[in-house]
Amino acid sequence: MVVAHRSVLVAQRTTGVDGGRTQRDGRGRGQGLRLRLILLVLLAFLPPVSLILYNAHQERLHTIAESQQRAQQLVRQISDVKSRTLHSLHALLTVLAESPDVLDGGAGRCADLLRRVLAVEPDLANLGVTDLHGNVLCSAEPLTHSVNVADRAYFRRALARHDFAVGTYEVGRISDVPVLVGAHPVPVVGRTRGVVFAAMKLDRLTSMPRDMRLPAGSYFALHDSQHRILARYPGPLDLGERSPVTNFLMSLPRATKHYTGVVRVQGRRYLMAFTMLPGSESGNKLHAVLMIPTNEAFAYADGLTYRSLGLLAIASIAVVLLAWSGGEILVLRPVRRLKDVAGLLAAGRLDARSGLQPSSGEIGELTQAVDAMADALAKRDQENQEQSRRIERLNRTYHVLSAINGAIIRIRDRDELLREACRIAVEEGDFTFAWVGLVEPEQQWLKVIGHAGSAAEFIKNVHVSHRDDLPEGHGTAGRALRTGAYACSNDVVNDPAQEAWHEDFRKAGIRSIASFPLYLQERVVGVLVLNTSEIGFFDSEEIRLLEEVAADTSLGLEHIERENHLSYLNNWDVLTGLPNRTLLCDRLDQAIERAGRQEEYLGALVIDLANFAEINDVMGRHVGDHVLKEFATRLERLAHQNEMFGNLNVGIGRIGSHAFGVLLNLGKALE
Repeated sequence: MVVAHRSVLVAQRTTGVDGGRTQRDGRGRGQGLRLRLILLVLLAFLPPVSLILYNAHQERLHTIAESQQRAQQLVRQISDVKSRTLHSLHALLTVLAESPDVLDGGAGRCADLLRRVLAVEPDLANLGVTDLHGNVLCSAEPLTHSVNVADRAYFRRALARHDFAVGTYEVGRISDVPVLVGAHPVPVVGRTRGVVFAAMKLDRLTSMPRDMRLPAGSYFALHDSQHRILARYPGPLDLGERSPVTNFLMSLPRATKHYTGVVRVQGRRYLMAFTMLPGSESGNKLHAVLMIPTNEAFAYADGLTYRSLGLLAIASIAVVLLAWSGGEILVLRPVRRLKDVAGLLAAGRLDARSGLQPSSGEIGELTQAVDAMADALAKRDQENQEQSRRIERLNRTYHVLSAINGAIIRIRDRDELLREACRIAVEEGDFTFAWVGLVEPEQQWLKVIGHAGSAAEFIKNVHVSHRDDLPEGHGTAGRALRTGAYACSNDVVNDPAQEAWHEDFRKAGIRSIASFPLYLQERVVGVLVLNTSEIGFFDSEEIRLLEEVAADTSLGLEHIERENHLSYLNNWDVLTGLPNRTLLCDRLDQAIERAGRQEEYLGALVIDLANFAEINDVMGRHVGDHVLKEFATRLERLAHQNEMFGNLNVGIGRIGSHAFGVLLNLGKALE
């Protein structure tokens, strides 16, 4: 394929030279070619111009959408602040409603309490308490005249609900600022005696725009349902001030909750976003209006458009001059050649090269850069493929580690666990073959406990030893057993240390092997051997994960050994090897139940060794232990000779320090 590609480039080069001769045949014809080239260059700039104009339009639409998002973000922040503040307000009023100073402490103590609370609550405009008729009894802000709030929504709702209630957005009659008031009934002896209320400042809700870094000249305000400004940024606010876009907002349909567009206010164009605060009740609607001057809002989009058009104009002039001066020989032919190479690279032909001779100048540098890029892409593609294969192998090894951990949890038999580890290594880890061998005392060959994979015949015909003086002990398994560390060979067929099994490896299709020692009570008891059909399979990361697999398998062996040992200690006498009292009693219960079903007689005999304490005191405990073991041996021998004892492991046990129990199977008739 490379030869064919080179031929194409050579053919292109020949065509280019012929074109150069044709260009030299006549000045007019050459200029005509250059003119057509320039015309094509100018036509080629039409799509970028269209794209720039389209992007400018899209950028404006994006700016409009971003303004709406800013408004909605402010609304969400305001809604969150409102919710948190009302929650705090509810908790505060609940505490105040239960304070004895609110109604029973007199107006002075009540006002003093409310002033102290107001001093530590900067978001509140006022606190007060009313009687059941709405007359304000005490207030944190001084009362210059009598005030009645019976017509306020928060007062009526608190009395109607007998619980915390929120009113409408309004101007406080005492604080004289826009507020949102919450109220809570004051219960005394099971009935309502009055209402305690708190007025939240609305200018808190307009503090968020400062943190959003709005463009210069921006305006943000909160309106009530009558489009009166309750709070705004930047301030200050004149009470009763109407929104500058009131007429426009009133022209919108009543059901409008969101609007974004360009409006003109006092001779200046603004990008306006209008939205309703979430959770606003009917008759208590709160609207947010965000206005950004269009020259600020679209400054980035317009600037980007002008810069893009300017750069495009400069580029078009440069290209025209270059096309005019360079012509076919200096520009078009090399560019076409490089374009062809780029197309081949894009199509996946990473072996494509320009075939141009290195030269000075921009075209020569571009040619070298394209060829270097092609070399880098080919190298990167090869590295990516190798990395993908490596990651896939590591993922499989992680699956093996996870599956073996699951097997350790559910399996309680040593051999079954080792066989399951081999199966998991082959099925989850995609190893060709896996086997586990254990060292047996006084034996020179490993005992294969379990294996899995496509090379089962291999393990049947191959002997592996842990001894260094045997050729079969020089493999990875033998080295791992002797050193207590992993051993691997990434090319076993050509590894001299594996010479004893070269032919077997070839037949089984095994090319790489790694062996990992298995530990039990800090000593090597076996080896886990993993085989693959790929040369160079095991790298450092793979080995690290597989060492974790072997370590977890060893941990599983430790758990099984520990459980078996604990089970033995719980049921058997360590000194005599007989069942202990617990196990013998359990077998007695079973024998009684079985004798009852079969209508047989069962006898129980307790034997206590006389003068055992004197033996221990006079001759020593070691002699006493020897007496116990000797008696247990004779008792076992007697049980073997008398069928009445039944099974040895069922009928005899040590039930005390020097007492033994015997179960007697007396049969159907008692003689």
